[in-house]
Amino acid sequence: MSPRPSATPGRFTRAAPPSAATATDDRTGAGLAGLTRRRAVGGLCALAATPLLSPGAFAQAAAATPLDLPLAIDSLINHIGVSVPDVIASATFHGRLFGGNNPRGEREPFLRYFINLNPGSVAIGPIGTFPASSLTVPHVDHYCVSAAPFDAVAWQRRLETENLAYLGQGVFGDPDGIAIQVAGGQGGESLAAGSITELDPLYTGTPLVVPRGFDHLLLRVSSLDATAAFYERMFGFEVARRDPDRIWISDGDLRLAFREAQSGEVPGIDSYAVRTEPFDRPEVSARIASMGGETGPVDGAANALRLTDPDGIRVELWPS
Repeated sequence: MSPRPSATPGRFTRAAPPSAATATDDRTGAGLAGLTRRRAVGGLCALAATPLLSPGAFAQAAAATPLDLPLAIDSLINHIGVSVPDVIASATFHGRLFGGNNPRGEREPFLRYFINLNPGSVAIGPIGTFPASSLTVPHVDHYCVSAAPFDAVAWQRRLETENLAYLGQGVFGDPDGIAIQVAGGQGGESLAAGSITELDPLYTGTPLVVPRGFDHLLLRVSSLDATAAFYERMFGFEVARRDPDRIWISDGDLRLAFREAQSGEVPGIDSYAVRTEPFDRPEVSARIASMGGETGPVDGAANALRLTDPDGIRVELWPS
């Protein structure tokens, strides 16, 4: 992984808005194919009561004027979702890693724990309950961006004109089938699958590291050029940096990195990186190993630590 650029002016660029005349994640499997409307609505992510489309608004969408592009994005990473076979075991691991006091989440329709990264969160739910994948292996199933308030009906119409699959509750599939949720739509439908409530603590001790929010996500894509064009058109972000094997975009704080999927891989969310307070690397590595995880170095970032949890979810810790 390339080292994080310093926070200097010009570290990122946002494309100029158009003129008035221009108006799945995975390591092994497929993306959006074969989804049903029922599955799309049933297992969506962990964001508390941001309104989107009300049930009666879908008929309006066909007649609505498509929302102008690009959509104004305030934050590239609001939260991510992870699908695992054992929610309690995974939430306990990540609670011990990042902190597990006073957890919140959803009890219904499926148990889902939110791990607070201060700011941002990781929503951990059961495999098979998120719409954008039919996978039966653990994986990061989506990420959520935060946008300035926008007309949700016009946004749905825009997705239709772009031939992008809208799955309900703010989630759509990008051209590679990677699920992106957009918070900020005005219209009535909650982005959460169920009611957000306090959950039973799974770990109340001192966490291994003190998180300070996301740093970046790494996504596998089919084409770097096509991905760059997509993010510029839809969200107004130009490529901020090119490395030999990947490209980066930034909102001025958080970043997305993209690399082309290799032979045998499919597009998806490869890993997520979290900023932390400084920590004792050997001690944290030993504790993670005792919890069933694996650790290693991060290429190009001597102070960062890469870990793989017992489910195979890849995480990077970036002390600062």
